Amino acid sequence: MNKNTANWLHGLFAAFIGGSSGMMEVSLGVLIIAPEKFDIGPILWKTLLTIFVLGTITGAKVMFAYLKQSPLPTESVEIIATQTTTVTATPTDEKKG
Repeated sequence: MNKNTANWLHGLFAAFIGGSSGMMEVSLGVLIIAPEKFDIGPILWKTLLTIFVLGTITGAKVMFAYLKQSPLPTESVEIIATQTTTVTATPTDEKKG
């Protein structure tokens, strides 16, 4: 795998993780706003499932936005420049001495 592909994959996974972590903050806000529906008590599984689903959806949304910006890894192109120089010399008959 070349460096461009590795960087592209890194950006793709970073977008997913960034979107998911942002939703985790929102989920903590839901615990504060509606504690009767989302609690750490007996319905903890429901709260954790909601956090997981919302985090996955938001992470996918941010990942798709990254794919819109950069759909495929860029190809590396090596440019080799060549230069030709012509040198002309004219002989002289002068002798110093």
